[in-house]
Amino acid sequence: MPLVQIRWFPGRSAAQKQELATRITQAFGEVVGSAPDHVSIIFEEVARDDWYEAGQAAGAPLKPASQ
Repeated sequence: MPLVQIRWFPGRSAAQKQELATRITQAFGEVVGSAPDHVSIIFEEVARDDWYEAGQAAGAPLKPASQ
């Protein structure tokens, strides 16, 4: 029973989430034979100030690498 968790920044519409969920569910069916009612998808919105990449807040300019 596949569970797909998607964490991303806020701002997608319900229609966009629905379309993505539909396509992911279809892909699981086509690739591994999962029945649609066995595929679960969770969308989790994370605020930009709670998301860090390379030690920096998301959206912050990256510092040049030290040489």
